Amino acid sequence: MKSNNSSLPSNTTSLDFRCQAIERQDVMLHHYALIPAVVIILILSFLHGHKIRAGRFIGLPRPGPVVPMHQLDGCVDRVFYGLAFAAIANDVIAVFARVIGDIHSVFEFQVPSYVKAIFVLFIALEATVVFYPVLACLTTPWKLIGGAMGLVYSTLLLAKTIYTLSECPSSEFGEIFPYANVVIYLPSVVCLVLLTVKYAIQCGQQAYMRSCTKRQQERPLVARDHEICYVKNLFLNKYRKDEKLGIVQRKLYHWRDDFKFSTKMVITMVLCGFFLYVMSILMVISVQLLKVLADTLKPFIESSPINYLAYNTLNILSIIWSLALVISLILSIVWLCLTMKNHRHHLLKMYLGKKDHIPKFAVNQTSADIMTNSLKYSGYQIAYCLWGYILQQLLLLFVLILFYALIVLPLQSGNWNVILALLQIVLAPMVLGFLLYFIQVRIVGRFILDDKIYNTDLDKPLYTKNRPMYENFSFLMMMWNMMLGALSCLLRIVMTAGIGVILLPRLDRPVFMRGFEKFDRGYKAYVGLLLVEHIHLHPIVRCFAHLVMDDIYMTKSSISKDNLLLSNDNLMLKKKTWKRVQMKWLLAYTLLNNSKLIHDRKHTVNNVNEVKIQLESISAQIV
Repeated sequence: MKSNNSSLPSNTTSLDFRCQAIERQDVMLHHYALIPAVVIILILSFLHGHKIRAGRFIGLPRPGPVVPMHQLDGCVDRVFYGLAFAAIANDVIAVFARVIGDIHSVFEFQVPSYVKAIFVLFIALEATVVFYPVLACLTTPWKLIGGAMGLVYSTLLLAKTIYTLSECPSSEFGEIFPYANVVIYLPSVVCLVLLTVKYAIQCGQQAYMRSCTKRQQERPLVARDHEICYVKNLFLNKYRKDEKLGIVQRKLYHWRDDFKFSTKMVITMVLCGFFLYVMSILMVISVQLLKVLADTLKPFIESSPINYLAYNTLNILSIIWSLALVISLILSIVWLCLTMKNHRHHLLKMYLGKKDHIPKFAVNQTSADIMTNSLKYSGYQIAYCLWGYILQQLLLLFVLILFYALIVLPLQSGNWNVILALLQIVLAPMVLGFLLYFIQVRIVGRFILDDKIYNTDLDKPLYTKNRPMYENFSFLMMMWNMMLGALSCLLRIVMTAGIGVILLPRLDRPVFMRGFEKFDRGYKAYVGLLLVEHIHLHPIVRCFAHLVMDDIYMTKSSISKDNLLLSNDNLMLKKKTWKRVQMKWLLAYTLLNNSKLIHDRKHTVNNVNEVKIQLESISAQIV
């Protein structure tokens, strides 16, 4: 037994050294991955070609711009874009943490701070280029080549991640939370697997289509199915107002078949959920650390009352923190759902021309400011969501500790004097304020307001029938209302701070009051996103453009078909001429054998009728 116990530290030390070696190897692989990433980007660029400046470049077509994703063009593959971001998020964070942590070993001599900042920017640019092909292979119109390169690249990333997790499944907190790295990297692995399957299916579909059918010109598709459905519902005046929805659908979120969120919104929400998951795992590790500290003090609780107090405090703090963690996580998920619901509601109102929810400062902004604010939305939403999650936990932790100290602990010890004193301090002003308010309402409704005009009215008119009593009652209640105003002011400060912390992730609502929304940078980013998506994703405009493009496509296809007939269809023309001659010969043969049919022919009857009409007009003029 002693040998086994003595071998544990050596095993842990060897595991730590192996994990450090794996981490350094992972960073080097990240640097070397820059080579295939640049090669894939160049291949896609040459395949895409330059549409404006056509020509040759070193014997090859002039390279064109490569697009990583379509944020302002519908919602094609929006889920897989979100999966791609979630798949690479962990690696980006890990590389940043390791490189920034070893930044002092990179520079052997003392360098200024701005040089380190520029170095970090270069690391960010390198990470962007390394993970660029994961998105670009989804977006490229060359689906077969892009799918093949994306399949190879995502498979290599998946193999690297699985190898790293198999060699180093636990972090430095392995004794507290076993397989912590596996749990943290599990969403990334799942996303990489789904992305690899997507690329494999894409390659298979493109290969099958090329082998079974002839390659045809693709028909332009500007409007999506949900946008066409929205326009149909608009013409039919069908807006789901008569539907009976449940509480969850009415208050939280209700799916509609005539609306789909943009790619930018889906990516943002997926990353928010991913980072909430990672942050929750880290918080769970922290709670487990408190429990381990409490367990270390358990053998010494009988020796000293201070140890007993510390043991109980750590146990209670771990329970309270766990409860705050669960509540804040539920709140964050609810806020994300409500943000998506309000985003859809605001866009649908703007589609109908209603912009009353847009503040005045956004109308006076330039187009460059609006577009810049829209670019900030994704980063701001993720950062606000994480900070809100942390601050909500701290606020709930403070509230729950107060509740335990002032309510639960006195109840457990049987000390009712603390509870009674608390009730006197808190409930007495509340009861007094409620009574004063109730008395004022009753007196005003009974003696000051005028009577109802009609018996069917729901409320009395806002008009005084006893103005002297109003003046005296207002003067008498002024001092009382000053006392209530002082308590209300304190309550307003506390509620504003609490609601501001709880609603911090909600960028669809301004934190400041009306007229000061321009100082809320998160809300400005959300309004900019609304305006940009309203311009680029308006379903009526896209359906109109779809009809125009479809008409142009049909015109071009009909012209190409006519040219094809004229170029290589002389035989068809001869057949049509022979049929026309044959029909005329049969008609002549029939009329020669049946001369009475000549007067019943259509053009003969029309000619006779025209002659009759002319004769009648001439006779009328003579008369």
